[in-house]
Order: sequence, then C-alpha cells, then structure tokens
Amino acid sequence: MIEKEAEILERRTGRTTRQVDQAIQDIFEGHIFTAKDHHPHPDSNKRLFHLVVSRLSREHGHVLGYLKIDADNLQVSINGILKNNPITRTI
Repeated sequence: MIEKEAEILERRTGRTTRQVDQAIQDIFEGHIFTAKDHHPHPDSNKRLFHLVVSRLSREHGHVLGYLKIDADNLQVSINGILKNNPITRTI
C-alpha cells in the first residue's frame, strides 16, 4: 500500500503533455506555435519546443515537408497547402 501511495505522489500532472497536444492542434489549424512552457526552469521552453518537434516527426512525419521549424525563436508553423490562417498563438 505504501508503494502505491508513493507512486501516486510522484506522478506528474500531465500539463506538458497537454501543452504539446494543444501546440500540435494549433499548428495544424495554421497557427504559429511559440514554445512558452509553464515551468520556470530556464531550459523549459527549449524542452517543450523539442517535445513538440519530436512528436510531430514521430506521429505526423508525412507533413514534415510542410513545417517551418525555427529553433532560434522556438517556433513551429505549417506552410503550403495545409496552412489556414497565420494567427500567432503562444501557449
């Protein structure tokens, strides 16, 4: 029983996963994703950016040629025929 309680206490909230999910949805809707993580650590924005790019390449590799990935500004957007309207959204 104690191990179960400790395991539950060490679970994460899933907030980063939800941020990645929302970012990918926004990108496919034509928005420009700018990585801005909820965590205050200095590298957290870079980590979020890399999580989004990694998930896109794993699960949506067929659209990689349409993506504009700007690692300097931590932004991802979609170009070409899949692009709807370029509204910038930071999550």
